[in-house]
Amino acid sequence: MSLIETMRASSELGSGSAAYVEQLYESWLQDETQVSAEWAQRFSTYHGREAGDLPHAPIIAQFARAAKLRPAVVSGTATDAYAEKQSAVRKLVNSYRARGHLRAQIDPLGMMTMPAAPDLDLADLGLNDADLDTEFSSGSLSAPPRMKLRAIIALLKASYASTIGSEFMHIHEPTPRRWIQQQLETTGGNFGFSVERQRRLLERLTATEGLERYLHTRYVGQKRFSLEGGDAFIVLMDALIQR
Repeated sequence: MSLIETMRASSELGSGSAAYVEQLYESWLQDETQVSAEWAQRFSTYHGREAGDLPHAPIIAQFARAAKLRPAVVSGTATDAYAEKQSAVRKLVNSYRARGHLRAQIDPLGMMTMPAAPDLDLADLGLNDADLDTEFSSGSLSAPPRMKLRAIIALLKASYASTIGSEFMHIHEPTPRRWIQQQLETTGGNFGFSVERQRRLLERLTATEGLERYLHTRYVGQKRFSLEGGDAFIVLMDALIQR
């Protein structure tokens, strides 16, 4: 038999008819009578059954049934939206650390005008009230690894926007900056001072402010060095001396 005759005799096995032949072979594996005698004879020469070939249709059907039972996979769009909100939560945490003192309630009389701090608002970060009960990673926040947004905001307000304002993010050294950060966030603004201790702290601060004003009015025009925020250091020194 010439080469052309050989190719013509086996032309039905070409790549173009592979899907058709595979379907016939699948039918033959299930039941020999489902294909013609000629195809049955050809398939029997492959010794597929002896080699352990099995019909694929039942296996494919089983996978299809299993796929229907699996939970729905979150779409890429939903995943991207959640990732954006998670990024916004991280920005919110950093914003409170850097600018939460602008919302601190340090005026007991309520006469001070609060400065604008839009980066502490949810809307400015792409968040809204509908996200309050959604769980997010707390990231570097000194808190449980996952929290609802409502709880994250409550902790941030208690730590950085309560009756104490803290500015420390300008510190270049990461170790002391993280230490202050952990002290504020782990206590949530509640440092456990007794009423007596709080009154003594207030008395020291008031005395410091009083002395500053007296010197300013008594020695007008005289060169001197103001405390310039060092009044808090006096409270620290008082605590060290008392110990």
